[in-house]
Amino acid sequence: MLDAVEGVGIPAALAVATFLAATPWLRAFAIPGTTALLVVAAAASVSIPALAIRVWRQPPPVSYAASALGLLVLLFAAAGLHPDAVWHGLTRGPNQLLTETLPLSGGRARLAAPLLLTWLGGTASTELVTRSRRVAVGLAAVGLAIPLGCFVIAYAVAASRPGRDEIAAPLLLITLVLIAVARHLVGVAVTPQADMGRSIDADARPSTWRPGLAGGAIAVAIAVVLAVAVPALPVMSRRPASLNRAPPLTTAVVVDPVDALASLRDGNPHSPASTVLQVVTDQPSNGYLGLAVLDDYDGAVWSFDTTFQPTGGRIPAGPASGLVGVTTVRQQTTVAAPLPVSFLPALDRAVGVSGVQVAADAATGMLVPSSPLSAGASYGVVSRAPAATLATVPAADGIDAAAGPADVALPPNTSTAMATAMRTLATFTGRRPAPTVAFLQALLTALHADERRIDPALTPATSPAPPQKKGKPGRSSPTTVTPTVAASQPGSTSLSEAINAVTNVRVGTPEQFATLFALAARYLGVPARLVTGFRLGTSSAAGPVGAGRYQVTNRQAWAWVEIPVAGLGWVVADPTPDAVTGLLKPPPESVQVSPTTLPPPQANAVPRAGRAGGHAVAKPAAIRVPKSHPVPWWVKALVAVAGLGVLAALLGPGLAAGRRWRRRRARRRPDPSELAVGAWLELLDGLQQGGMPAGAGATTAEVATEAGRHFGPDVTGLVREVGAVADQAVCSVAAPPDEVAAQEAWAAQQAVRQAVLRSLDRRQRARALLAVGSAPRQPSAPPAPDRRRWRRIRSG
Repeated sequence: MLDAVEGVGIPAALAVATFLAATPWLRAFAIPGTTALLVVAAAASVSIPALAIRVWRQPPPVSYAASALGLLVLLFAAAGLHPDAVWHGLTRGPNQLLTETLPLSGGRARLAAPLLLTWLGGTASTELVTRSRRVAVGLAAVGLAIPLGCFVIAYAVAASRPGRDEIAAPLLLITLVLIAVARHLVGVAVTPQADMGRSIDADARPSTWRPGLAGGAIAVAIAVVLAVAVPALPVMSRRPASLNRAPPLTTAVVVDPVDALASLRDGNPHSPASTVLQVVTDQPSNGYLGLAVLDDYDGAVWSFDTTFQPTGGRIPAGPASGLVGVTTVRQQTTVAAPLPVSFLPALDRAVGVSGVQVAADAATGMLVPSSPLSAGASYGVVSRAPAATLATVPAADGIDAAAGPADVALPPNTSTAMATAMRTLATFTGRRPAPTVAFLQALLTALHADERRIDPALTPATSPAPPQKKGKPGRSSPTTVTPTVAASQPGSTSLSEAINAVTNVRVGTPEQFATLFALAARYLGVPARLVTGFRLGTSSAAGPVGAGRYQVTNRQAWAWVEIPVAGLGWVVADPTPDAVTGLLKPPPESVQVSPTTLPPPQANAVPRAGRAGGHAVAKPAAIRVPKSHPVPWWVKALVAVAGLGVLAALLGPGLAAGRRWRRRRARRRPDPSELAVGAWLELLDGLQQGGMPAGAGATTAEVATEAGRHFGPDVTGLVREVGAVADQAVCSVAAPPDEVAAQEAWAAQQAVRQAVLRSLDRRQRARALLAVGSAPRQPSAPPAPDRRRWRRIRSG
C-alpha cells in the first residue's frame, strides 16, 4: 500500500497541484484549448521525471533532458509547428499580459509563456520531492513550495481580469499538505544530523503515523477556516475604493469583438477550418448570426455603450414590433468551441431564449449569457428576422431615418478623406451619390463585382492575382496597375487603411469593407452600424438561406453593416466580395505604378486628437506579417527520428506482440483438453521468451526442473501443475481434465510468465519484447488410436 502511495499517489498529487497552480491563467486567456493545454502541461511535466526516477532509474541529467524534449513537443503542438510563433509567444507574451486588457484572445502561441512556467514548476517540484531519499528535507520543502510560487505569479499577472477564484488556492494548499503527509507516512523524509553534518537514509518506515496525520488535519482545518473567514472580514469583503464609476454592464470584460472575431477567422490561416457552432433553423432567413452591434466609431475602433438588463427568457420586442416582411425563425445552437467574446450569436431580432440565462439590450437585441458557454452547451433562440438583405429589397423602398445620433455620426477630422472616398465610390457605381436604397444597392454590386477579399490561407505561390484594371472613362488611365496588398492586422478598422484597401488597393478584409460602407452611408446621412458575428452561407449572394442544419466554422466569422429600411427595420448589407486573393509580395520599384485619377488617401482619416472624454488614437502602423512559416531542418530531423522510432516499435516489439496475441487467442479453445494443452504450449513460449528453450524430447517434469534452475524454485511447482494437466489431457482418454482444471492451468502459466519477466534485467526484457516462441501455434484434438503425434506436440 505504501509503495503504491509513493510510486503513484505522490506523482498524481503533484500533477494536481501543478494544475491548480496554473488555474489563474484560465482567467487571463480567452483562447480555445487553454484548459486542455494546461492539463497536459501539468500531467506531462510530472509524469516524465517520475517515470525517469522510479521506473527507468535515470540520473537527473537524463530526466531533465527528457522533460525538455516533452516541453518542446508541447510548445510546437500548441503553436502549430511554427518556431517563429513559439519564439514570439515566449518573448512578447509576458509584455502582452502586462500591458493589454485581459482576457487575451488570438492564437494558441500566446500560451507559450504560461505553458513554460507550468512545465518548469511541475518538473522542478517532482525532481526535488521524488529524489529526496538522499537529500536534505529542506530541498523537499522547496519542491513543495514551487507550486505556491507559480500560483502567486499567475494570480498576480491575471489580477486585472475581473472575476474571483476562491477554490483553487485552498485546494492547492490542501493538496500540498497531503503530499507532505504521504511522504511522512512512506518514510521518504530525511532527518538531518546537525552534529555529523550528514543525512540519515530514511528507508526504514517511521515508527508512528500519528504525528503526520495530526499535522495534516491541523493544516486542512487552518485552510478551511481561512477560506471561510477571510472573505467575511469587512476589509476583505467591501468593494475597493475607486475614483471612476464602473459602467452599468452585466460583465466588466473589455474585449474588442471586431478584432476577436477577425482573429478567430484568420488566427492560424494555414490550419483547416474548425467547427465553432452547429445551428439548426426551421425557416428561411438572411443567414447572418449577429454577436455584437457597434454604432460608435472613433476613426480606428468600433465600440458600443449600452446597458444589459436581466431577462427571464423573453426579450423585449423593441423597434422590430409591428414591422412587416419579417418571419419567426427558431434556432437551436450548439457551441462546438468556446467563443472569443461573451455574447450569444443569434438572428436579429431575438424575442425569446431558452436553455441559458441571458441579459439583453433592448435597443440592439444583443444577448449576454450569465456565464460563458463552454464547448457542448446548447441554447434555443426565437427571432423575428427579415429574410431579405439590402441587395434584395425593392430599390424603391425608403430609408428609415428614425435612428439615434450615434448611427449617423462621423469621426472628427475625416470630412476631407470621406469626400475623396465618396467620389471614388461614386465612380465605381456610375451613379450620383444619394441617400437611397438604390445607390447603396449599386455600391454593393460594384464592390462584389470588382473587388477582392484577403484570404491569408492562400500562399503567395498559389494565390490568384488581384484583378488588373484597364482604363475606363472617369476611372483610371490605360496603364496596368498591379496592386500590393498591405499586411495589416486581421481586424484592423482604421479608416485610413479601409479607404486605401477598398478604393486604391482594391483588396481588403470583411472588417475594412464593412467599415468603409458604413461610413459612406453615414456620409450620405443614412443611419448605419457595424455588426460582427457569423454568416451561415459561404457567400454574400443575394437570396435567403434555407432552413436546415449548418456547421459554422471559424472561417465564417464575419463583419457586415445594417441599414434601416422602412417597414423592414435593420436590414443586412454585406459589402465584402466573394472573390479572394492572398497576401502578395510588393512588386519591384520599377513596376510600381500609382493610380493617376486619385491621390493616395492621407492618414488624417484617423483623428489626431482624442474625442471628448476619450483618448488620442495613434496613426496606424504597418505590421509585417510572415507570409509563410518554413520549418527548420532540425524540426524535420526530429520528426523523422520520431517517425523512425514509431516504425521500429511497430516492426519490432509491436509485430512480436501481435504475433503472441494471435497465438494466445488460437490456443484458447472451448474444449477443456485442447485448452489445457494450449496452456502448456503458451508456457513453453513464455519460457523461451525468457531465454530458456525447452528440449525437443523433454518431459513436463524435466521442463519444470530446468525452469526452476533458470528462474527460481517458485516457478517449478507452477510448471509441474500445468504439465500435469496437459499430460492428463493427452494420455487419459477415460478421465480428461475438466473446464475448471484447464482454466487453472491457464492461470498458472500466466503466473509463470509474470515470474519469468520479473526475474529478467532491462536488457533481457528488451530481448523478450522481440521473442515469440517456437511451440506449435495451436493444439488439435488427439484421435484416440494415435497418440504419438500428440506426445510430440506436448514435448515440443
